[in-house]
Amino acid sequence: MKHKYFLILVSLLIYSLMNVHAQTKPNRYMLCVGINNYSGDPKLSTFKTWDDREIKNLHGCLNDVDTISKLFQKYYQFDKANIVKLLDQQASRNAIMDSLKSMAARCRKGDYFVFFYSGHGSTGFENNNQTTAKGYRNTIVPANAKDKNVYDIDNVEFNALFLNFIKKGVKLTVITDCCHSGTNTRGATLFEADSSREVESAPPHTNTVIENIHTIRLDSLGALTIGACQDNQESKETTVSGKAYGAFCISFCKAITEWPMASAENLYERTLAKIGLIRKEQNPNMEGSKRLNLDIIGSKEGEYRRQAFPLYQFDHKPYEIKGGFLDGLMDGDILVEQKSKDSIRILAVLGPSNASFEFINQSKTYKFANGFNAQFSVLNLVSNTEPPLKIFLGNGMGDEQLKTITAAAKDLFQNKNINWMIPSVKMVPEAVLFYKADTVVNGQWKLNRNKSLATKNITDLKSDELISLLNKKNVYLQLPHENSLTESITKKLAQKINRNIKLVHSIQQADYVLAGHLVDSSKIEYGWENTHLNDSTTDLPIATDFFPLNGDTNNITDSLMNRLTILSKLAYWLSIETPIKDSSLRFPYSISIKNITQKNKPDADRKTKMRADMPDLLEINFVEDKYTKIKWDTTLRLFIYLFSMDPKGNMNLIFPQPRTTVFDYPWIKGEHFEPSYLATVKHTSPGKYHYFLLACKDQVINRSVFNQHGVKRSADTITSNNPLEILMSDNDSGQRGEIRTFGNWLLKRVDIITEDKNGTKK
Repeated sequence: MKHKYFLILVSLLIYSLMNVHAQTKPNRYMLCVGINNYSGDPKLSTFKTWDDREIKNLHGCLNDVDTISKLFQKYYQFDKANIVKLLDQQASRNAIMDSLKSMAARCRKGDYFVFFYSGHGSTGFENNNQTTAKGYRNTIVPANAKDKNVYDIDNVEFNALFLNFIKKGVKLTVITDCCHSGTNTRGATLFEADSSREVESAPPHTNTVIENIHTIRLDSLGALTIGACQDNQESKETTVSGKAYGAFCISFCKAITEWPMASAENLYERTLAKIGLIRKEQNPNMEGSKRLNLDIIGSKEGEYRRQAFPLYQFDHKPYEIKGGFLDGLMDGDILVEQKSKDSIRILAVLGPSNASFEFINQSKTYKFANGFNAQFSVLNLVSNTEPPLKIFLGNGMGDEQLKTITAAAKDLFQNKNINWMIPSVKMVPEAVLFYKADTVVNGQWKLNRNKSLATKNITDLKSDELISLLNKKNVYLQLPHENSLTESITKKLAQKINRNIKLVHSIQQADYVLAGHLVDSSKIEYGWENTHLNDSTTDLPIATDFFPLNGDTNNITDSLMNRLTILSKLAYWLSIETPIKDSSLRFPYSISIKNITQKNKPDADRKTKMRADMPDLLEINFVEDKYTKIKWDTTLRLFIYLFSMDPKGNMNLIFPQPRTTVFDYPWIKGEHFEPSYLATVKHTSPGKYHYFLLACKDQVINRSVFNQHGVKRSADTITSNNPLEILMSDNDSGQRGEIRTFGNWLLKRVDIITEDKNGTKK
């Protein structure tokens, strides 16, 4: 009997543990709304609503829902039973809102929820009692919009509904394919080759009073929101194999099928490229700074896949591919198409995201209709004769020899009469004591005093002469590294070609050297150190992060290689020059940086350098270059990007804001150019800041190249204040023309040396 009770207790315990596990395993829920038939009658394609707006039935929304729901089942493990669909007349205003409330009640902390909407989108006017910060509301049009007093569902209402998920700790993803969906959803008209999903602006709600609405940005709370286009754009429909789809949705789905485990940001970039290939003038919007490196639902880290470049223009010469210098392509590179094995050679890199090519081997005739799926990957990279970043590794030391050298250094480090320091933007050493390893077993201590060309050999670290030379001085003690670390980094450099990096054989040729230093009397760290310790002689950061070895060579190698890759990108931007063939031709627009805290401080417009104190506010404007004596043809437009690089190696895209509308310039009102405000920034660290203005014919697909984590750990941020919000609601970024005079891109740069309050550079 006891044995029987024991078995029952064990069974109950196992069941309890299984039940706890089942309760803690996150569920994945999805609500899909798709509306083709707004009229309620398939025979009635167009009708007037109760508020006198014309609505036309759509064609691709149900196909969107069917496709995306199947993909989320296949690639993201969503159970069919947990996917709710509201189709056509099922998707009434109340049904959509009630379903969101029901799903929020169903979800638990840690669950995943995806909301997808495909249908008409609109904007709504405000009245005196209904004001938002934007002055208008983004809306989606429910299926029963024809019924009396049925209002659109606006972004304010959605914000409140989605907050219910976030408050419970649910991973929220919102995807909307409709017009004006930059901060909400999509819209359209009669189906044709270039139909859109748009409805006239909705009247304000008259049965409710909402004053001074302040919605909470969902992305700031960990959500990911994706809109098919910007607030001022229409979302288009297209056909694939005779079936209608949203241009965004089908492009997004194709990106998922190519690489479902990609990061959200990578999927966004691939989607944007595919929309461009089918010639639809809409720029999707993505917001979710905390989710960009995760997969689309936020369940795990997104994976990287070797980049493939689609054909961009191949119906007439010159042929072009959608890849440029931002993607690392160079003249002469050879690429191959995986399916056909056709190969091409890059003839000329024309800009940030486009290059001309010729076929080396062509087995089939490419036409615009079947060229969408042609993806060329790099097969062979040409060599770069003069990379912008040169590094020196030197000879590593054997383990036993390094222990002896380190022990002697630690003894000297105990001397309190020497001011031991680590070089930085703020501090430049008066002397550097370092060990030069000639082989893995032999070397020599050396002393280099500030601005002294002579290097003194040191035979004894305990000598009175050395102590006297270092007494009361700021001294940097640099240590050699293990031979295994040199070998590991050399192997990594050989495995992954980076044409911006060159390994040189002497420190005199190098920009950076691999070095170690003592953090305290026992802890040693290794990192990359600039060979020019005086900040005025270099534009690159003084040093990167330093990392402890801790007996794990592979781990520290990965960290050092990561910082080296970032350094190479920074060096690339600082070395790149505009390919203007005729020096007499100049782009008559630039950026002006004004010190608005101290008006007597010089402004950077004509000059390329200025100085500023750390607390100063700097205002950046896009301006006409009054020193350039040419008249700009206002029909010729360029896409504009403003980004910065701080003393710690952080790169930040300031304008346009990441994953939002790209604007083209110059911004002309009537016949006159008006300066355009871009941003206000404040520097939080002393040193040299660089501001770049990039203007190019084609918009940059991969805007993540402008945002790089710095080579030094830093909490400092460049703050942007209201960048061109007025233009965001007025300018149609899809309108652009051919650039004939200046090629496809140009780059201008302004440097600002930031000082402390009393004007002394640190």
